[in-house]
Amino acid sequence: MALRIMRLDKREETRAGEIVKDWRKWATDNGYIKKVSLAVEEGRMSITLETWERHSATEDTYPFYHPEIPTTTDTEVLYILNDKDQLERMSGISKHLASDLMRRIQLHADADMINGNDRVNGNSQQA
Repeated sequence: MALRIMRLDKREETRAGEIVKDWRKWATDNGYIKKVSLAVEEGRMSITLETWERHSATEDTYPFYHPEIPTTTDTEVLYILNDKDQLERMSGISKHLASDLMRRIQLHADADMINGNDRVNGNSQQA
């Protein structure tokens, strides 16, 4: 699925076409630097949340990247925030939700394996 861009100030993101092509290049070209990489691990799955920052910005100070969670679609999001408190809340919420979703995916996959239905690998072994 394609990267979604969400602004917490609810304004339309007029640069979306440029950003989705290569958001890291866009960030670097616009003076952002990566400040934090936060690994979120749950069982056999992991993702890395990224916080970027542009010190000289008066708006759009913090891009926060939530990568796609394996085996899901529509979970890759670049949030654009202006406020450090919003960023900290978003980071905490994203970490919690990503961990919970990865745990649920694995529980579902494990249950399918026990029942003889290997949908995770594209195989179905139902009798």
